[in-house]
Formats: sequence, structure tokens, C-alpha cells
Amino acid sequence: MQNSVPREPSIPGEEFYNAALRVWLGEQPADADLKRGLLRT
Repeated sequence: MQNSVPREPSIPGEEFYNAALRVWLGEQPADADLKRGLLRT
């Protein structure tokens, strides 16, 4: 996204969004270090 304008069409549906988040932030993330980095305060 640039200047608040999406560059690609988004994929509709909450199910896809939730699945994508689980890959990085779920119980067994694809990359535990990335999860820690994303959730660090």
C-alpha cells in the first residue's frame, strides 16, 4: 500500500485473513523469532 491506496486487490473473507495471521502469530508460527519481533513492545 502506498499513500493509503492498495496496490493489489485484496483477498475477501475473514477466514483467509485469520489463517494468514495464524501462520505468523498462532500457537506454532512459521518463524518464532518473527512472532517475538512482531509482538515485542
